Amino acid sequence: MKKTIRHILVCFVALMAATACSTAKEDNEILESTVTPVNAELTEMAAETPALESASVSYADADYKIDVRFADSNIAVADLSESLVQYALAMYLKSHTGQRLDNIANALTRLDGKMTVTVTDVDNASRSYEIPVARVKQLVRLRPMELNFTEVRANVLEIMGKRCAALREATGADDVQFAFSGGFAQYSFTFGSARDYSRYNRGSLTGHYVNLLKPEYESFGAMRPFVVQLLTSLQIEGYRFAYDTAAGGNSLKAVVPWRLLN
Repeated sequence: MKKTIRHILVCFVALMAATACSTAKEDNEILESTVTPVNAELTEMAAETPALESASVSYADADYKIDVRFADSNIAVADLSESLVQYALAMYLKSHTGQRLDNIANALTRLDGKMTVTVTDVDNASRSYEIPVARVKQLVRLRPMELNFTEVRANVLEIMGKRCAALREATGADDVQFAFSGGFAQYSFTFGSARDYSRYNRGSLTGHYVNLLKPEYESFGAMRPFVVQLLTSLQIEGYRFAYDTAAGGNSLKAVVPWRLLN
């Protein structure tokens, strides 16, 4: 009787081990089967996005790897927090829900796997962000306000604020300060005299910055709707440019909402 029970237990353990191996093999095959079509989509997107040099995925050892290489010198890896990268991934995944994403997430869950996002800038600086599959599922499910919203917006605004020096040099202003005001990314210019910007009125100043910003957003190519959607989800509605003198009282403002950059 004892031998019979022992034999049954051995057979049961062997069966469970075989089943586990079979399931892992099937899950790996599921994940490997998605690489070619996802790569094709990302390659096409990168080809239509001047700001990107390349974008691709690969899979090995329960790690679904996403590699993005930027061609835009304004994007520096050092500026991208992990929260921002996860937020951007969440926005992308939310726009690509369906059976394929479900298969990827479910297979990774059974394998206790992860996604790894690696970003590389034009200076060849690179950073990888490992995201456990449980967190990946949260990224798809949670609302933007639940995805480190305040930290992410602060990171994006910090990046936007870094253009102050270039704007000051381009305009000859004495000073340029950045702030988030009333839903807009605002650059406040201080000039020595109102004569320094007397050639502008509100309409022509708006036109000037639309013409300045449009090429930048056109460089996002196929990703431009995604970039604007991400910024809008952070309740950033566009830009405001405010010209004034140190003495004050000669202010001129131009507002550039996203629709003017389409």
